[in-house]
Amino acid sequence: MKKLLNISLIIVLLVSATSCKKSYLDINTNPNSASSATPELVLPVALTNTGGLMITYLDFGNFLVGYQANAGGYSFTGSTTFTYNFTTGSNTGLYNSAFSNLKDYQYVINSATAAPKYVLYGAVARIMKSYTYQKLVDEYGDIPYSEALLGGDLVTPKYDNAASVYQALVTDIDGAIAQPNG
Repeated sequence: MKKLLNISLIIVLLVSATSCKKSYLDINTNPNSASSATPELVLPVALTNTGGLMITYLDFGNFLVGYQANAGGYSFTGSTTFTYNFTTGSNTGLYNSAFSNLKDYQYVINSATAAPKYVLYGAVARIMKSYTYQKLVDEYGDIPYSEALLGGDLVTPKYDNAASVYQALVTDIDGAIAQPNG
């Protein structure tokens, strides 16, 4: 019995040691798992997401100031918008979605800087990035701007004064407009 156990252990070790090689059957790749993207693909998605965010901003503002009323019942049960009982977690989805969208614009801007053929994509992304930041400042006041969008390099950016963010946005839009037509 002991001999049989030793033989089976050796067989298991041999099989497991040889299974690490790439087999000739490993030819399938997943076309839905993108490893890279181009500004031609990222910018239209970011623009579409900005449109969706604007609807959310409008709904939130309209309910908040009374331009739009609930048509009966609470469609957003427990919503802080209807009860005016705001917390630090209120409406964080809008904030997080806007910054996620800003990362897409920053990717397009970085790609345009690296490849001159994307200069106009970069100009559009700079204008839309400024627009998204302007909506964030309108909604939240002081926001991360000068140290934001650095990814893993800086995960806790400082909050910039709203007035200085507005001034920086005007400068950025002027720079985008002055971009040469690559």
